[in-house]
Amino acid sequence: MAKHIARFFGIISMVLGMAGPGSGQNCTTTVVAFTETSPRDVFQLISVPIGLRNTCKVGGLQLWITTSPRDILSPIGIELTDSSRIGYWEYVHDTVRVDTLIVTAIADYPNEIQTPPLDTGEGFLFNVLFQFDCTFVEDTAVTVVIVSMVVSDSTGYVLYPVTKVNTLVYIGEEVNDSLRGDANCDYRVTGADVIKLVNYFRGIGCPCTLCSGDANSNGIITGSDVTFLVNFLRQIGVPPGPCGP
Repeated sequence: MAKHIARFFGIISMVLGMAGPGSGQNCTTTVVAFTETSPRDVFQLISVPIGLRNTCKVGGLQLWITTSPRDILSPIGIELTDSSRIGYWEYVHDTVRVDTLIVTAIADYPNEIQTPPLDTGEGFLFNVLFQFDCTFVEDTAVTVVIVSMVVSDSTGYVLYPVTKVNTLVYIGEEVNDSLRGDANCDYRVTGADVIKLVNYFRGIGCPCTLCSGDANSNGIITGSDVTFLVNFLRQIGVPPGPCGP
C-alpha cells in the first residue's frame, strides 16, 4: 500500500505546474480551516473543521497542517463524519511528524473497485483534532496553518490555482468555578488528583487548568502541590484555597 501511495504522489510532484484535464484558471480549489473557540474549564481536544471548494473533480489530495505558535496546541489526527465529502474514498491516512499533521487521501486506490472522484462543489472534508500541550495560557489565539496542499484529478495531474485559508482557535479565559487542587476537574479533591499531578510530572497528561493544579496557591505547579494535597487528604494540612479573585 505504501508503495502505491508514494507512486501516486510522486506523479503529482513530477507534474506540478503541468495542466491536467480541465485544470487551469477555471479549475480552482480552496481549502479552508474554520474558526473555533476553546473552553478552558477542562483540558480537552479541540476540533477544527476543514472544508474544500473545488471547481473540478478531485481524485487525490495531501495537506500539511500545523499551528502557530506551536507550543499550545498539537495536531494529533483527523476525524471523518457522515457529512465528510471524502468519507467514501478508499484511502484516507493521517500521520504526525513532529508538530505537523500530514493528511493523504486518494479516491480510487489501485484495486478492482472503481471509486469515482470527488465531484465539483464545496463542503466539509474532515475535522482536525488538536490537543493542549502542558502550557497554561488563556484569553489568546492560536493560528491553524495550512502549510501546504496538493490537489489532483483522478489521473494524478495537479489542479491549480490553490488557495489556503488559515484560521484562529480562540482560547478563552480560565474559569474561576473550578476547585484549587482538583487537578482532574471532577469538582472534588481526592486521591485521583494526586495521581493526576504525579502523572503530569512524569510527562503524562496535564491538570485541566493552572489553578486546579496549583494546590498551594503559589502561582506555579510543582512537586510541593503534591505534598500539599497529600497532607490535606491525610487531614494534617489546610484545605486548598478558592480559584479566582
